[in-house]
Amino acid sequence: MEPRRDPTRTGARFGLGARLAVVLVLATLIPTIVLGVTSAVLIREQAQQETIRGSLSVVRVVGFGVDATLQDARRAMETVAAMPDVADTPWDDEHAPELRRRLELLSGRFPLLSQLYLLDTRGQPVLATRSAGPMEALSGFSPELADNYGGYVSDVFPARHTGAPHIFMVVEVRDRALRKRGFLAATIDLANLHTALTDAIDPEQNQAGQLLIVDSHGRAIYPPSAWAASSENLRAQHPAVDRVLSTLSEGHVTFVDRDGQRWLAVYKSMIGYSRTRGIRWGIVLQRPAEEAFRSADIAARNTALIAIGCFVLALLVAFPMANVLTAALRELGRYALAIGRSEALTPHALPPSLAGRTDEVGALARAMSVMLADLQRSRSEIVGRHQALRKAERLSSVGLLAAGVAHEINNPLTTILGYGEFLLEDKDAAHEDRDALELIVSEAGRVREIVRGLLELSRRRGDLHPFDLRETVQRAETLARAGLNLGAIELETDLPETPVILDADPQAVLQVLMNFITNAVDAIDEAGGAGRVVVGCRGVGDEAVVWTEDTGGGMDAETLAQATEPFFTTKPSGKGTGLGLAVVTSIVEDHGGRLSIRSAPGEGTRIEVRLGLTARSSSDDRPSEA
Repeated sequence: MEPRRDPTRTGARFGLGARLAVVLVLATLIPTIVLGVTSAVLIREQAQQETIRGSLSVVRVVGFGVDATLQDARRAMETVAAMPDVADTPWDDEHAPELRRRLELLSGRFPLLSQLYLLDTRGQPVLATRSAGPMEALSGFSPELADNYGGYVSDVFPARHTGAPHIFMVVEVRDRALRKRGFLAATIDLANLHTALTDAIDPEQNQAGQLLIVDSHGRAIYPPSAWAASSENLRAQHPAVDRVLSTLSEGHVTFVDRDGQRWLAVYKSMIGYSRTRGIRWGIVLQRPAEEAFRSADIAARNTALIAIGCFVLALLVAFPMANVLTAALRELGRYALAIGRSEALTPHALPPSLAGRTDEVGALARAMSVMLADLQRSRSEIVGRHQALRKAERLSSVGLLAAGVAHEINNPLTTILGYGEFLLEDKDAAHEDRDALELIVSEAGRVREIVRGLLELSRRRGDLHPFDLRETVQRAETLARAGLNLGAIELETDLPETPVILDADPQAVLQVLMNFITNAVDAIDEAGGAGRVVVGCRGVGDEAVVWTEDTGGGMDAETLAQATEPFFTTKPSGKGTGLGLAVVTSIVEDHGGRLSIRSAPGEGTRIEVRLGLTARSSSDDRPSEA
């Protein structure tokens, strides 16, 4: 025989514990990955921006340094031009040696000024500190620019003998009366500017040509090695040079050089300083992108390592946690199995491992214990209802049989009753057979009433159509007053002012009301013969309520429980058949309604029927008293 499989064991390849562990891992991993990737991207971008801002700060410092150096040279020239030895001394051959000596003496105080020239108002050279013979005009000099701006800086040009990059700076010369005498021009060797930049800039930032200064034609004027290597225009070769000369602003660009190396270049135009006319130079600080963004890459790598660490930690925590949770579920399954294997629904004590739990698993175990008690009560109720159903089935069978028998005996019973009444008519009061005939007629009449009740019990409802329930109540009152011996009994009606339209069989409803009124009158007669009966109706919500109330003796609980059963009656023998309320119940159920009885000894009885309305009555929506 094949051994029985343990129901508490799962057949799934991956149990709840494994799936729970996967959920925990994913719940940790997905946010970590999302946040890690987002953080890595943000950190890398921020680090790149910081690198760019730092490089741009260096470029700005270099620009300020270059501008400050040029401004120092300009102020020195303006000082020389304003000296009486230059401004007020005649510029002729007689005074030329003395002027040259004084200019040489003055230029010696300002090392940045390598050679000084005096130019007339047309820009033609008069004398120079290093030349005693005829002089050539300064290439590119423009008196108009000098007049407009009071001074300017020329384009970079190579020295005739050394080829080193030079510029010349020009300022006006005016005498004491502010009359223009000409111009003072100075040749500036950019080697002096190189020296100043070398002293101001961190040597590490100037390695491998990382700092580059270009003139307005795109030629590299710093570092000296770049000028010496080539004086060609770099705009076509260097994107940053093209950007700084095109936009005349500041920014950054990344590019790949001819060797395939990726660079980050930050640039700024000297136009932004605007204190020296003619300076349209550009400053570029370039670094290998790998070196520039090294901190960003390190931050991204560290974030990835943290994400991997979180994943490993989640694996180490998830599976033990899942095992702890599923262990409680397995214990709960064994508890349920013990309940299911018991032959009777008897309470089972909770295992100690579940009874002491205060979490959801413990709550579920306690709920199962409560459910077991509820099932026990429900089973008892089902057993009782099953017995009641079997009793109802027996009564239904008896009723159907009785209805069939009633149809069969109705005709001979009518014949017996007819001949009995015929014979009784010929007998006077003193006839010896009169008592026997009266008994025959009386008992035959009682049997006919029983047969009629059985037929009514088995009859289905008639045609349904809308009618005003108030009219049926009034008709029932009229019939009761005409057919019942009310005596000292007061019969009243309680009706609304507007119609209560009901979709039902009017005759069946009338029969129900007549049965209620008859029972109420009989109950008052048994209690003393004096009392009050009220019959009424109301529209309550989407239902019609019709009722009777009497002041009779009422019923106890046992009698009330059997009041609607066939053949049950509390009336004297020969007066009731016990089918009245059974017939009423059948009619009400056929119409989809509900019957309720409220009664107590000495407090009278209220019988109420609720049926569905065809059109809601607007006269009275208040609930009934029942």
